[in-house]
Amino acid sequence: MTLDLSINTHNKDPQPHPSVREAQWWLCRKVRKIAVDGEFGDETRKATISFQKKIGFLEADGVIGSKTWHQLSYSHGASPPASITNAMGRSGRAIKELGLKIATGKYFDPAIKIQYVFGAENDIFHPEKVRRTDCSELWQVVVSSLTGKAWIDGSQNQYHACTRIPVSTAMRTPGAFLFITDNGSASGIHHIAGSVGDGVRTIEARSAHTTPEVGVFSSGQGRFDLAGTVPGFTYDFP
Repeated sequence: MTLDLSINTHNKDPQPHPSVREAQWWLCRKVRKIAVDGEFGDETRKATISFQKKIGFLEADGVIGSKTWHQLSYSHGASPPASITNAMGRSGRAIKELGLKIATGKYFDPAIKIQYVFGAENDIFHPEKVRRTDCSELWQVVVSSLTGKAWIDGSQNQYHACTRIPVSTAMRTPGAFLFITDNGSASGIHHIAGSVGDGVRTIEARSAHTTPEVGVFSSGQGRFDLAGTVPGFTYDFP
């Protein structure tokens, strides 16, 4: 490994960085429990310093270079699961994490609320620049950023691009998508949300008349009619 991982180079990445996710996975096992989100924030820096001090002969600078990585990833048989090491971050959890980060304004200033604007257009490869969005644009940005390829816009189109799963399953699957239809079929779809995975909460660009307009909502599965997952992504199904 030649890449140095640090708070200066991998804090607020446009997408979860796979090497940071793997390093966080190891830190959870060798230091203490931290978020495995692919973002090298202060929590990861402090855990890295703790590990370096624990080893003794590493410089305690909070940077994961080749020497620290070698010591951190050395083990007898244990290895991170594919959902952690996936090079493109193509997992349901990555969808949830990035959607949550955008919807709650964590990319720039949580005090500033993201606005719901129907028909809003964003640079789909730069989620950190999103300031306003509608429901389908939010998830177009998320999937496009994680794959590096433009995903489709429009909630009906997005549903047709998904693999169908039951709504009850989607509510308990991080990053699964949920849809509302006004006629009971795909032709009436007018809204898309992302599942947090706890059976209750969803991440949504919901409306200009709700508080928040874009954020996390607790409404349960009864609000949704259809659900699906994005092909090519791995999901932690219940």
